[in-house]
Amino acid sequence: MGRSAAGLPLQPDDLQRDLRRWGRKVGVQPLSVHRLRKTCATLRLANGAPTESVRKLLGHSTDRVLRHYAALSDKQQAELLEQTSPLSHITKRKRR
Repeated sequence: MGRSAAGLPLQPDDLQRDLRRWGRKVGVQPLSVHRLRKTCATLRLANGAPTESVRKLLGHSTDRVLRHYAALSDKQQAELLEQTSPLSHITKRKRR
């Protein structure tokens, strides 16, 4: 880990406190180590990283948790497709 402004080793609570403070400052709540870790995994999977690689990076013994991240990614992709598909727009017009 890094060092504090006083030159002392950073403790996990120090990092968590700083992340919360930075999150408030930029309007991202709640910002945490867990949230950054989950975001990293989700983005890697969404960009085609092999599941095995992401699993090892996070230190998971199984793919069970990663399937949840991948499911979120699939849901987000489906929503984006729905929002941007010309066919979706035509279908919505017919319903009116």
